[in-house]
Amino acid sequence: MNEPLLFSLITFAFLTTITPGPNNLMVMSSVMLFGVKRTLPHMFGIQFGFSILMVAGVLGLGELLVYFPWAHLFVQWAGAGWLCWLGLSFLKEAFRQHTSQGNKAPKKINRPFYFFEAALFQWANPKALILVLSSAGLYIDIADDIFVRTIFMVLVFVLVGLPCSFTWMLLGGTLNLWLGEASHGRVINIIMALLIFGLVAVILLN
Repeated sequence: MNEPLLFSLITFAFLTTITPGPNNLMVMSSVMLFGVKRTLPHMFGIQFGFSILMVAGVLGLGELLVYFPWAHLFVQWAGAGWLCWLGLSFLKEAFRQHTSQGNKAPKKINRPFYFFEAALFQWANPKALILVLSSAGLYIDIADDIFVRTIFMVLVFVLVGLPCSFTWMLLGGTLNLWLGEASHGRVINIIMALLIFGLVAVILLN
C-alpha cells in the first residue's frame, strides 16, 4: 500500500465530493421538499451506484467504452430521457400547487428519488463518470493488487462521501427552516425542475 498516495486519494475524494455537483444539489433540494428521512434512500443510492461505477472504472470501464462507445451513448440518452420526465413531474406539481384552492398550504405530494433511481443516475452523471475515470488512472499505483486497489478506492469514496452528503442534507434542512414550510414548496419544485433540466443539458453536451 502506497500510504502517501492513499492520503492524496482521501484529499482528492473530499475536495471532489464536498463541492457542488448534481448529487449534492439534488440531495439538498430533496431535503427541502421531503425532509431528511425520506431523502436517506436517495443518499444511500448515490453511494451504492457510485461504488459500482468505481468498481467498473478500476476494473477497466474506460477501456470497455473505447471498444463499445455506443454503450455510453445509450446510458446518456436513457438517463437524459428519464430526467426530463422527472423534471416535468416537478413542474407539474409546482403548477398544481399554484392553482390549488383555499387557504390551506399546498401539499408537496411529489416523491423523492428511490434508492435504485439514485444508483442508476450515477451512470449518467457526468461528474461521477469523470471522477471515476480520473481516479482509476491517477491512483493506479495505490496498490499492486487490483482487487485491493478497488476495495480501498471504494471505501475511501464511501467513507468520505457519506459525511459530505450529510453536510448538504443539513444545508437543505437549514434552508427549509429559513424559508418557511408554508410558502416554499412551489418555488423549490420549480428550482428542482430547472436543476434537472440543467443536468440533462450537461449530460447531452458531454
